[in-house]
Amino acid sequence: MTRTKNYFALAVGLLCFVLTDLAANKTFNVYKSSVATTGQIVRLEPDGRHPVVEFVAISGEHREALAHTRWPVEVGQTIALRYKPDDPTYPVTFNRFVDLWLPITVFGGLTVLFMTWGLSGKKIWRRRES
Repeated sequence: MTRTKNYFALAVGLLCFVLTDLAANKTFNVYKSSVATTGQIVRLEPDGRHPVVEFVAISGEHREALAHTRWPVEVGQTIALRYKPDDPTYPVTFNRFVDLWLPITVFGGLTVLFMTWGLSGKKIWRRRES
């Protein structure tokens, strides 16, 4: 007896695979073309999720740059970060697992889950019989 595939789950798995690839390309490009250093949060933008970080670049100059993070931070906090030395306008990225690798991990896990589900042929939901 052959099982049919769950094409809906396969389609969602394919979409998750594409999102994993996009997130991985972005992260690897940032990681490859950036330099690691430490900085201090000097102020927060009004939304609280975009801190302004001051750090010393490789050239020895003091820089301030906008950062993006998914987690709360406080003014005065010292943080490990990555920045692009050839592009001072590029936002810095915190050098933490959650800021660099979490999107890849989440989308990759969802890809495995939905592809396995789709290939197994099991239904995602069942209709209730009244």
